[in-house]
Amino acid sequence: MPQININELVSNIIIFTPEFKREIIRDARELEPNRLERLVVLLKEIIAYQTEELKKKIAQDPEYLLRLRERVSARRKSIIQTAKSKAEAKDQTKINELINKIKKVF
Repeated sequence: MPQININELVSNIIIFTPEFKREIIRDARELEPNRLERLVVLLKEIIAYQTEELKKKIAQDPEYLLRLRERVSARRKSIIQTAKSKAEAKDQTKINELINKIKKVF
């Protein structure tokens, strides 16, 4: 079973945390073929369960999917902002290091 299949399956599961998804993908690389096959079956079962539950929730509350999308969008924006902030901090640190080196020359 190709690794890409595991990656795709795991990426379609919204009820797992990102950390748990990374663990599954990492550990799947070391599984024997029969255990890997079992993992694929389990992941497909989880996706089917998740799909049915989402359908039920959306039928009960048509706004549910919209709220879920808004939360996902907000989380993505937060992650991007955090990464951007860290990059800016790294850049600022690098600039400060360069300024200090320049000051030492004079």
